[in-house]
Amino acid sequence: ISESGPKCRPVDGLMEIRSKNRLAAVLFEVAMTGVRLAAVLLGLCALGRAADASKLPVLTHIVDIRRLSAEDANRSWPVHLRAVVTYYDDVDPNLFIQDQTGGNWVHLPRGTTVNLHPGDVLDLTGVTVQTDFAPDIIDAHWTVVGHGPLPAPRQPGLEEMESTSLDSLRVEVEGVVRAMMPERTGRRMSLSLGIPGGRLRVVTPDFALPEHLVGARVRL
Repeated sequence: ISESGPKCRPVDGLMEIRSKNRLAAVLFEVAMTGVRLAAVLLGLCALGRAADASKLPVLTHIVDIRRLSAEDANRSWPVHLRAVVTYYDDVDPNLFIQDQTGGNWVHLPRGTTVNLHPGDVLDLTGVTVQTDFAPDIIDAHWTVVGHGPLPAPRQPGLEEMESTSLDSLRVEVEGVVRAMMPERTGRRMSLSLGIPGGRLRVVTPDFALPEHLVGARVRL
């Protein structure tokens, strides 16, 4: 083997490996700098949203919440309402409230159990968000300030209910019970109600329902 060729190749290879390692280290540092920069930008965005939200006027009527676009609702508009509880269960949980201008769903963290009943009047604060088809209220805090009558129910047809225009409002329907059974959780009853134009699924935490209700005409 000659002295000039092969002995230099391992050295060249070693230099190449070292060069690649240095390059990888530089690229890694650049990537980490990018990650740190992204984290800083996210923090600034969060601060910007908080500052933006602090400049927004407080919404005091549900109709003002319902008028928000999805983009606006996700700006976390502050809310301060006086509204009545129309429905509550701790399964999901679900809390619906209504004032003289409209109705709204209030998000409660899963596992939340509170002592609320239909007719309770709440002084409620929170912020807006939209993760589905309509604005909701999150980060809710309230004080029960009284108890009063429930709002008069609307009496819509199936098509109007399917349009979601009456979402979160109290309604009254009449029909024939086609089926009833407990939900899988065992904590609510599910009824299939035949009404003109089709069927409705009705859910209630009330297990004190009359026996042999299937086939009966009911008003809910």
